[in-house]
Amino acid sequence: MPRSERPLEADGSPLTQFAEALRALRQQVGGPPYRELARRAGYSAATLSDAAGGRRLPSLDVTLAFVGACDGDGAEWERRWHELAATLNAVPISHDGDTTESPYAGLAAFGTDDADRFFGRERLSDDLLARLRKDRFITVFGASGSGKSSLLRAGVAARLTGPVVLLTPGEHPLERCAAQLPDVPAGSLDADPRNLQLVLRQALTDFPDGTELVLVVDQFEEVFTLCRDADERGRFIAALAAASEVCRVVVGVRADFYAHCAGYQELVESAHVTVGPMTPDELRRAIVQPAAAVGCKVENALLAHLVATVHGSAGVLPLLSHALLETWRRRQGTTLTLAAFQASGGIDGALAKTAETVYDELDSRQRVIARNLFRRLAAPGDGTEDTKRRIGVDELDDDADLLVVLDRLTAARLLVRDHDGVEITHEALIRAWPRLLEWLNSDRDGLRAHRQLTEAARQWEALDRDQSLLFRGTRLALTRDAVGEAELNEGEQAFLAASTGAQDAEEALARKRTRRLRQLVALLTAVVVLLGVAVFVAVDAQRTAVRERNVAVSRKAIQDAELLRADDSLLAEQVSLAAYRLVSSREAANGLLSAFASNSRLPNGLADNPLPEPWTPPPTSAPPPTEGQPPAPPLLRPEDILYQVRSEYAVVAVSPDLMRMATASDVVRLWNGVCQSAKCELGSIDTKADRLALQPGNRVLAISIGQSTRLWDISDPAKPKWLKEFMHDAQWAAFSTDGRIVATGGENSPVALWSMENPAEPRRLGFLPLSTGDNGAAFGPGTLVATTSDDGTLSLYDVQNPGRAQSVATATRFPGSYRLPVFSADGGKVAAASGDRSATVWSINEHRQLEEVGDLQSRADLTALSFPSGELLRGHGRGTETAWALDIEKVARYICDRDGGELRQWDRFFPGVPRFSYC
Repeated sequence: MPRSERPLEADGSPLTQFAEALRALRQQVGGPPYRELARRAGYSAATLSDAAGGRRLPSLDVTLAFVGACDGDGAEWERRWHELAATLNAVPISHDGDTTESPYAGLAAFGTDDADRFFGRERLSDDLLARLRKDRFITVFGASGSGKSSLLRAGVAARLTGPVVLLTPGEHPLERCAAQLPDVPAGSLDADPRNLQLVLRQALTDFPDGTELVLVVDQFEEVFTLCRDADERGRFIAALAAASEVCRVVVGVRADFYAHCAGYQELVESAHVTVGPMTPDELRRAIVQPAAAVGCKVENALLAHLVATVHGSAGVLPLLSHALLETWRRRQGTTLTLAAFQASGGIDGALAKTAETVYDELDSRQRVIARNLFRRLAAPGDGTEDTKRRIGVDELDDDADLLVVLDRLTAARLLVRDHDGVEITHEALIRAWPRLLEWLNSDRDGLRAHRQLTEAARQWEALDRDQSLLFRGTRLALTRDAVGEAELNEGEQAFLAASTGAQDAEEALARKRTRRLRQLVALLTAVVVLLGVAVFVAVDAQRTAVRERNVAVSRKAIQDAELLRADDSLLAEQVSLAAYRLVSSREAANGLLSAFASNSRLPNGLADNPLPEPWTPPPTSAPPPTEGQPPAPPLLRPEDILYQVRSEYAVVAVSPDLMRMATASDVVRLWNGVCQSAKCELGSIDTKADRLALQPGNRVLAISIGQSTRLWDISDPAKPKWLKEFMHDAQWAAFSTDGRIVATGGENSPVALWSMENPAEPRRLGFLPLSTGDNGAAFGPGTLVATTSDDGTLSLYDVQNPGRAQSVATATRFPGSYRLPVFSADGGKVAAASGDRSATVWSINEHRQLEEVGDLQSRADLTALSFPSGELLRGHGRGTETAWALDIEKVARYICDRDGGELRQWDRFFPGVPRFSYC
């Protein structure tokens, strides 16, 4: 009779519970002997008995074979096995009292102290050492994860008998190199690359003759990824080449930086060594020998599984080493078992965990890029499993975030990069990472359509963008519906756009042919009528072409006139008038008024006269009148012009009757506005000012500075009296035309209206609704108020009832701001200055809406505006004033009376336009 099964220890551990469940499953099918189960499962009776023994976790394959022999649910037991493996993984098997250091390095590279546990690369290490005896400068290329760093450190540097300097370049490779050498001052290598050669010669003086130093530069790709200074990078490479004359130089660089290295002749001329994948025998040694060195062994099943899994895969050596390290921590006595490897998560589990960790560290845009990149790196199976897909560098756009994602995924060994392209490290990642599976399963039809689009775009580019390869019709429509714009690279987007454009062009051509056919039929039935229509269309087309030509020539002439204003203002006026007559656009009108204004600036006052000076008309430049013809009167009459103020007075206020003027510099001064002697100053107030405002009637002066405004009684200018201070963002003040209301406002407060019945105690009447008058306000005749603001808005309000003011109209410019509003005396126009040396004028129509009259340019910043008359606007600046006549026909008559309407150099300014008289 067969012996009875050994009872399990009742310790309640998860491993014991798992074994109990296996035994219970066997009893559910009648408790067959293990020999019978062995026949059904294909494993020995001892292996199956041990699986239910509770001493260690059986492998997943053995577990599923046991369950299958007992007619159990394989999917359910696979889930339970993974849960138990995760539990055992979270609590590693204890080896109390065992101080043996792990023979495996994990994800880290083997160092120079790890030569005793570095196996599998003996042949390549010997070859590289032999090359070092023959070649002085060697560049070692290898994919990420191929073991370059371990080879250079544990396989080469550790076996050299002479002095070795080992470094990584970092952000400043010359500084890093100096830091690794004894007694080398910082910065000494920057002056001349050959200084490194001198330093190395000096370092060898303490060694016997014939000793050669070896300089090993690991992770050489950092000179391209971290060092941003191209000059410093070139000096470092030149320094290495110079150093190879006195020592041996070995640099290790990732294969995907091969093209970068090809840009430097020193690296091209160096000897090249490539680190390829390990052979099966080398893998066996790398797996078994480290364990044997510490008296342990690797289970044959684990060894076979690892070799079969890793062989032929690029860049997985660090992941293999990490999985072996975790298996070592869970070893059974001195044996590394397949079950312990699977309990640790294995390579698949490590990949999934690493992938999820890297993904969580990306920002939102980089996560989208990672998703699209992995979808591009996978080929959906058609009845088979999904496989990895290598993509070339031509599929990758030049995007900073994409480079970050590639670097992080490559550093985590999830991707392998070289100078040709990118691919997933191992297809196990597709199976083991749930998030990637979800990305691939979410839209497989779209993924397949994307792959077809990628291939079509590549062929299209390869055949010089042959139009016959573009998608059309149903295929184009299905592709556009299936793929998302975010997933497409620049080449695919260009292909799709070209396909759409080609189809649109073909459809347009088809429609055009249909129209022509219809036109031909109509022509046969009504030849005479259609001939007339054809003539009309031709004439209209010619007129359109002439009109478009004239618009273009007029705009160019306006620009030319603007450049002429400083050197030849009279010619600028002629060109501007001709441009306006050619095309009477608002742009041309603005150019004409601005050109005329630039020739009508007031002359500066006498430099030694500190007082305002009345304007005197400049000598006329009009031609002498012919006999019997009266001379042309000046367009701008002296009585229409305000006073000129010297540049030291940046803040000015003039009363409406011109009887008073206030200026501000270090103090506020009051002047007799019409005085023409040297004794014009009437009084002063010892304060600075940002803005000034005079009340009509010359009784009150408002002085604004900072965030407050003060009212002063100036009935006796010689003895001004302080009346009242407005606080809380009262950065300016403006009086109504009858002086009975004052408005105040600022950047952070609405415009307030105050009664001036008692100037010593102004009474607040109300606020302007939704006002943004942070740059000032002005009252017009009647009940209108205009405000301006930094956001480029001029607003009109009706304040007939100050307590319930109504919004009337607004005008907005972008970009820019409006300030210094002013009304004409009749209230028919309003103007505002802007920060770009210009002033905009609007007329106010019968519906109280704003209609732009002109956007006029000045040569200087504007500190005030005034309307001497309804057809004249003056802009006041520091030391200059500009006069704009607003009646464009008067301006035209003045220019024609002065110059006779003949423009020299017509073809220079109006090429292709027949000469015409612009007067």
